[in-house]
Amino acid sequence: KMTSTSNKEREILKHICDGKTNKEIANILFISPSTVDFHRSKIYSKTHCTNVLEVYKYAVKKGIVAIT
Repeated sequence: KMTSTSNKEREILKHICDGKTNKEIANILFISPSTVDFHRSKIYSKTHCTNVLEVYKYAVKKGIVAIT
């Protein structure tokens, strides 16, 4: 589903899967929460996911994150 993702989108996707909020991700990556929200929207759009669980399942299936 997700064809071309930027490194930043993959990085944010990993943090989303860790359960972090936009504000927490923003603090980690030294960007604004609105920028995180922009990337989150692009991730959801590209993956055709509608919630965090679907995004997590997508990330596991694609090998972006591992179940620990």
